[in-house]
Amino acid sequence: MVNITIDQIRMIMDKKSNIRNMSVVAHVDDGKSTLTNSLVSKAGIIVSTRAGETPFWWWTLCRVYASRRRPFYGRMLPSGSSRCLMNKMDRGLLELQLEPEELDLTLQCIVEKVNVIISTNGNTVIGTLGFGSSLHSWDFPLKQFGDKYFDPAASKFSKSATAADGKELPRTFSQLILDPIFKIFDAIMNFKNEETDKGSEGKQLLRAVMCRWLPARDTLHQVITSHLPSPVTAVFSGIVSTGQKVRIMGPNYTPGKKEHLYLKPIQRTILMMGHYIKPIEDVHCGNIVGLVGVDQFLVKTGTITTFEHAHNLKVMKFSFSPMVHIAVEVKNPADLPKLVEGSKRLAKSDPKVQCIIEQSREFISAGAGELHLKICLKDLEEVHACIPIKKSDPVMSYREMVSEESNQLCLSQSPNKHNRLYMKVRPFPEGLTEDIDKGDVSCCQGAEDPGPVPAREIWCIGPYGTRPNILVDVTKGVQYFNVIKNSIVAGFQWTTKEGALCEEHMRGSGIDIHDIALHADTIHRGGGQIIPTARRVLYASAHTAQPRLMEPIYLVSNTGGQGFLKCVFDHWQFLLVGPFDRSNRPCQAVAETRKRKRLEGNIPLLNNFLDKL
Repeated sequence: MVNITIDQIRMIMDKKSNIRNMSVVAHVDDGKSTLTNSLVSKAGIIVSTRAGETPFWWWTLCRVYASRRRPFYGRMLPSGSSRCLMNKMDRGLLELQLEPEELDLTLQCIVEKVNVIISTNGNTVIGTLGFGSSLHSWDFPLKQFGDKYFDPAASKFSKSATAADGKELPRTFSQLILDPIFKIFDAIMNFKNEETDKGSEGKQLLRAVMCRWLPARDTLHQVITSHLPSPVTAVFSGIVSTGQKVRIMGPNYTPGKKEHLYLKPIQRTILMMGHYIKPIEDVHCGNIVGLVGVDQFLVKTGTITTFEHAHNLKVMKFSFSPMVHIAVEVKNPADLPKLVEGSKRLAKSDPKVQCIIEQSREFISAGAGELHLKICLKDLEEVHACIPIKKSDPVMSYREMVSEESNQLCLSQSPNKHNRLYMKVRPFPEGLTEDIDKGDVSCCQGAEDPGPVPAREIWCIGPYGTRPNILVDVTKGVQYFNVIKNSIVAGFQWTTKEGALCEEHMRGSGIDIHDIALHADTIHRGGGQIIPTARRVLYASAHTAQPRLMEPIYLVSNTGGQGFLKCVFDHWQFLLVGPFDRSNRPCQAVAETRKRKRLEGNIPLLNNFLDKL
């Protein structure tokens, strides 16, 4: 039963100094859910005896978020706003059977590694360590963690590990903290109860004793209150209320323009309490609240404000790209609408996952790795769509590029034979691709900016303004050019999204429009004639410029001691061998990708796209 009412919660929400927002960051199966359940039981939302069993990871009232949907790929927070908990101590005592000194050294090794990571963003803070077992609902905070030794004969502490009589002294941490815990574990696990009463022995009895002796919920509550900063100094300000008219700004909103801007009222203001939703009139700054009626205007992130001249908040950037793809199908065709809605919810819930519908109507989920996608698709099946699904094997995403400038000026005629387009494609200069990825170069910069191509001649960057490919106008004296500009841009976006080799995104390619011959009558140079012609001439240009595949390269770091690998996306690297020789790996990769996308087995020949006068 919940210990407090909604009215009491509303009164507490006005006291900004008492608000704590926190996240539980850990890898898969590290005990995030069971740890957060301890705080849920503190609030009375679930029974304390089931805190380690009840899956309650979607609760948000206490402002605690477990990153269960994905592995941790970001940086550690500054130490002043974080706390390190060494979990699963029960396994070290019961399964590994470590001695106190061995466990002490293991904990020291973990702390040293964490401090190395934290020191890159800030200084370490004393008193932010703890160890325990979320499964057994116990936790022990450490205010001091040093090499101190207690000599019982002299009744004093010292820094020397040897007593006056030459006797070896145990560390204070092992003697005063670990030894009592070891004795409790040993006494309970070796306790033999009557044969008629098997309900209170072994791990059940151990959990009951440790939960009463060192309750995790009280320890976590104390540490959160003492060490996590108050959000009173956050940028967010004001009051949000039901019926309030707000400005909803998408991540690509530019101040002063109307694109990606929506003026809508907030239908309801709600407080999410576990899986229950409680309506509330208004909420002050520093709190986390649910808003009804705005989600349809935002895909992943956005900014909601009432200030007319406000700028949108900066979008988070991650150190990877979604390069691993898995195709998803429904087992029952009647569940297809649920899969569509579930995929939209999954894309909103995880900023690092992409849900794509291919031309073949195949649903593709893209993520940072196999483990990331495995967790996301499990959520899709059990939480978002709630339907059984079929998953394909994970496949790697590639990019297409050109390694040389086109060896000839390529020509393609429109289907009615009244219009002709002449184009070439060339690779980017070194470093330009990375500058476009970073946002240092755009097609909207000033016309006088120096560079390999005058900015006024750049029509667009694609596909869809995000990928590093450029469409450049190098024509002179062409009539009706601006009339077909939108059609050529549409063909460019289509082609760079689906390349000539296996319909993967193109990268690092500059397309030059050299000449255009158009019919004088408007009806003969519409979009239906120009768009497919632009696509064909771009494919022909790519075929004559030594096309290559690019594969993603990870940056791998191997830690010392208890070694493990950490991987983050670093860059794209093109394959030196061409994709037309059946005996090499690029050709096999192209064939597998085309088969997966249900395309023809072989790469189309140049004659299919190149026309002659």
